[in-house]
Amino acid sequence: MTVSKAIKGLGMTDLKTIKRDSFLGYLIILPIVYALLIRWLTPLAADAFVNFFDLTLYYPLIVSFVIVVITPMLMGTAIGFLLLDERDERTLTALLVTPLPLTVYLVYRIAIPTILSVILTLINIPIAGLVDFPFWSVVAIALVAALSAPIVALFFFCFAENKVQGFGLLKAIGTVGFLIPIAAYFIPEPWQYGMGIFPHYWVAKTVWILGAGETGFWLYWLVGLAVNLVTLKLFVDRFEQIAYR
Repeated sequence: MTVSKAIKGLGMTDLKTIKRDSFLGYLIILPIVYALLIRWLTPLAADAFVNFFDLTLYYPLIVSFVIVVITPMLMGTAIGFLLLDERDERTLTALLVTPLPLTVYLVYRIAIPTILSVILTLINIPIAGLVDFPFWSVVAIALVAALSAPIVALFFFCFAENKVQGFGLLKAIGTVGFLIPIAAYFIPEPWQYGMGIFPHYWVAKTVWILGAGETGFWLYWLVGLAVNLVTLKLFVDRFEQIAYR
């Protein structure tokens, strides 16, 4: 079996698994649903509460949370559960005796959620319509934000033995993904930077910087890129340790 045939076989297996498991398919389409909902509902809420507060001031926060942070987390969760399925079926053990190198398999697994996250983020920011950012900045944000997807996927593999434990971890990931961007937004600097131990804080910060018209976008972008890459490397190393165990 050649590498290309092996990867093609993995892709076909993934498609069959997603078709069979409605939960995984739901995770993939959910980001678009979220983008459409905030496009329609957020302006209505802004009009409804106009006499109490100006919701438009928080549009960058909404975009950073609902699209930039949540999208890659959902993609990572979908691939993470595929990894747990393969662990249950001992697919990785079988792969170790095939011509397909484990590194190629891992690159394939990392690439899928990353590419999906980039595409969906690029699509969903304009769909949401709450912010008007330059295209270059949307691309830059999407590229760094997408790194959260393989991090989340490998997090499931590294810390869950099966899908039951995976659903338990899903609650923890959801809580962190929900609370960190929102809590950090209201914490003044420099105390806010304490949230920087979480990789997705930095990409959310770039959205807030753009929304406020402040300088420093590329500084936060570069820090976010570095933090995400270091975190991803740690999970990749852990994945390889578990796979060869």
